[in-house]
Amino acid sequence: MRLEPYAIAEQFSEKVVVPVSFKKSSKYESHFGRLEIEGVSVEIMGDLRVFRGGRWLPVITPRTRRIENIEVEDHKIPVVSLESQRESGYLEERLREAKLPIRKTG
Repeated sequence: MRLEPYAIAEQFSEKVVVPVSFKKSSKYESHFGRLEIEGVSVEIMGDLRVFRGGRWLPVITPRTRRIENIEVEDHKIPVVSLESQRESGYLEERLREAKLPIRKTG
């Protein structure tokens, strides 16, 4: 089975600005690429994992994984919900790294 980011990049081949490939840093690893759609930079990634506690762990787990489908140029694209990203801690971690304020709700 082909990983989702590669399939999405194929659907939007004329919009690819960074081809999807496996990328790894000291903190994250994933299959990552970038599209440009109507002036908006769109990151696509799959199998995102974070290095915590001396090992690689998935950011989104079966418990937190909720997929929403959005439509872009007549293509249905699966997107991990913001709620899933928030519950996994990934969203808060990225905001902290970007030094953006984190507001708690509810």
